[in-house]
Amino acid sequence: MVFLKNGQAELTKEVHGLKEGQKKLEVGQKKLEEGQRQLQSDVTEIKLGQERLQKNIIDSLGTYTEKIAEHVDYRTDALNKRVYRLEIEVERMSRQ
Repeated sequence: MVFLKNGQAELTKEVHGLKEGQKKLEVGQKKLEEGQRQLQSDVTEIKLGQERLQKNIIDSLGTYTEKIAEHVDYRTDALNKRVYRLEIEVERMSRQ
């Protein structure tokens, strides 16, 4: 009878230990799940930020390209005016 009581007490301890272990595992699993949710949120935020950054880069490149083209156009116009004035002067000199 004493053997059975000792065995039962031992089993009760082991069951209690298993329950405590299960509780710790559940707490750990909840922490992992929360961490995973946070990572998913961070990944989503990074993806949105990357999309905005790409759009901003494309917009900026378009703006800079337009400014460069305008600058080249202005420089070309100025050069054409100089050439035109020079041609007029050469023409005037050749008539004299």
